[in-house]
Amino acid sequence: MLEAVIQLGDVRGESGIGHTTSRDWGGSRRHAPEVQALLSHAASRSWVSLAEDVRTLAEARVYGDELRAFVTAALQRTPYGQRLDALTTVASLPVLDALDVLTVLSGIVRRWSSNPAIATWAAAALPNLVSRLFTELFWGHDTRRTIERLRAFGDDSAIRQAALAALPEARQDLRAHGWRSIAELLGHLCPTSDAGSALLGLLDDRVPQDAITVKRQRPEMAVSLLLWSAFGHPRRELRWRAAHSTRELLSTASIAVAKPLVADLMGRLDDNEPGDFRDKNLHFYDFSATAALLTALERVAAERPDILSCSQ
Repeated sequence: MLEAVIQLGDVRGESGIGHTTSRDWGGSRRHAPEVQALLSHAASRSWVSLAEDVRTLAEARVYGDELRAFVTAALQRTPYGQRLDALTTVASLPVLDALDVLTVLSGIVRRWSSNPAIATWAAAALPNLVSRLFTELFWGHDTRRTIERLRAFGDDSAIRQAALAALPEARQDLRAHGWRSIAELLGHLCPTSDAGSALLGLLDDRVPQDAITVKRQRPEMAVSLLLWSAFGHPRRELRWRAAHSTRELLSTASIAVAKPLVADLMGRLDDNEPGDFRDKNLHFYDFSATAALLTALERVAAERPDILSCSQ
């Protein structure tokens, strides 16, 4: 009975499929001899030949950690005076995806950081790198690890500014997971004082320009307005999500941060308007919004009565 299986393996080995890469019975990858030779001698390669080498490896279906390790090894012996050119070459390799580029460059930039010119190059490369991330990367990735790698190119403020600058162009291609990933990234990077400004950056295509001008005078209002819009959403699960978010925000915030948020939210109880974050053509369920907000505030009052007492 095994003869048929063995013959099947022989046929596959002779076919065009899997000619440069195959797997043994244990599941490990096996490459064609010339590809394996290239991988084995990565340290002897030069950044000058990286474009051709990476193209060859990509055609042989070498990817992920194996491909990144090759590029990293090929850069190890780059002469001091050629390092900026080497970094630029890696950043522009079309075969590498955004995660490969970010992983390799962050490690190399940190390793070569004693050269001031490297830090200057990294700061200049950050906007393009973030823009590429927004269009290629945000699906099932580790946001915290992404941030740690981006910090090789600039501080949190620089990363945040690059992210907000990249949003307008990337916005039309983003899907739900991409929006969540970017919101999570900004959430980790923003101090409390900048959270409202970042939120406006995420949503400014949905808000009239005159409203944006007014809200940016007091960006903390953006958080309460977004929550209020969600409280009046027709889908109950989104109203409850807003309630849980409100409870978590107020449960963990300091008194100084919580007071204006509570005041803004309680001010909405007498306001049947959905606010600027809701399309005027969509119905706003004001009774549901009031009920959901009161439910959230009731929980907060039981856990942190000092917060609500400041707004009475």
